Amino acid sequence: MKDENNTIVVCEPLCWGEEHAEINSSILLSLREAWPHARILFLAELTHCAAIKQVLSDYNCANDIVDMEAISIADRGLSNSQRIKIDWKVVAKIYQHDFYQQASHILFLSASSGIIFATKFQHRKKVKNWIVMHGGVDDLRKKRIRFFKPFYYGNALHLNNQADVQYLLLGKYIEENLFKIAPKLAQYAKVLEHPGIFSDTVALEENNAGLHSPCFGSIGVVSRWKNSGAFLDLAESIHQKGLIQAKFCFVGALMETDLANRIKYSSTVEPMPQKVGAFLSRSQINNAIENLDYAVFLYEPDSYVLKASGAIIDAFRFAKPVIAIRSAMAESFFDTYGDIGYLCSDQEELKNTIIGLITKPDPVRYKKQQLQMIDQRKKFGLAATAARFKDLWGD
Repeated sequence: MKDENNTIVVCEPLCWGEEHAEINSSILLSLREAWPHARILFLAELTHCAAIKQVLSDYNCANDIVDMEAISIADRGLSNSQRIKIDWKVVAKIYQHDFYQQASHILFLSASSGIIFATKFQHRKKVKNWIVMHGGVDDLRKKRIRFFKPFYYGNALHLNNQADVQYLLLGKYIEENLFKIAPKLAQYAKVLEHPGIFSDTVALEENNAGLHSPCFGSIGVVSRWKNSGAFLDLAESIHQKGLIQAKFCFVGALMETDLANRIKYSSTVEPMPQKVGAFLSRSQINNAIENLDYAVFLYEPDSYVLKASGAIIDAFRFAKPVIAIRSAMAESFFDTYGDIGYLCSDQEELKNTIIGLITKPDPVRYKKQQLQMIDQRKKFGLAATAARFKDLWGD
């Protein structure tokens, strides 16, 4: 793909505000690095555009690296069937835009089933359409075709596939599992490792004094499907053993009232500053992660088979060694990036690992794990993501 006179249209059709602002910013920066002189148009909801600008500012990047245009999108809480008309209009707006006439590639940074259907049935000219897949692809693990639920996500992925519409999977392990579950999708899917923006420097604690009263954090949305209740149980169990010097905290959006009440009245986890349903700002998240010593992931083994996690990228961003239960995603990270923490078979082994780290800190290995994470970030940083886009789209 030639740089000069090239136009790339990028659309975020689902997210509001700061949701996915970090990964979307990293993709925009990677595209700019890959094609310094191309015209890049970014279409998104107004508050999401503002969040992208803030992320770019936080990393000392100019806001004008892309042209931004605010568009109307469906409310976040609507079902696939409720949002289909709005999704159809969002895609129609792209294909009617002046930039579309010169575009070589259209990139959707997320998608509902309606966005996928609209893309497949509306696009006309021979331009490549790419769709970044997040949690929706997990529906393929359920019944493949549901005739009585026409807007079911699995239907959108299976029906009317064509060479000009390609899916981007945020991890090699997702590709491997997808092709086992739905092998016919193999020719329509490519891997783009979950990208991240990383600072050149990370503040490493030289004497590791904090390891004698370590802070363990659960990063990401606080909800049952993230197994957040198990993190509370873990903290309570360890404090009951008298290891009260260890701290436990959640870093992310608090989504469920019952968990909020448990956290509010718990003496074992740090209180959360926000109300139920409210997202933390990126600066709040960054400050909270900086204060962690370890990032703990208690995801159920079968919960991240066809999904990626931005939370583990945050752990890499601040070089916080990972303690995780074995899963397709966790195994992939440890196999690819080496000694970045501790991979445990189950919750009991994870608890014992944490108890060991509290009672017998290992500052030498801790420092090695941090340095390993810093070194391995280059595999999915901006330069690597830019190179991957050039490989996918042609140099």
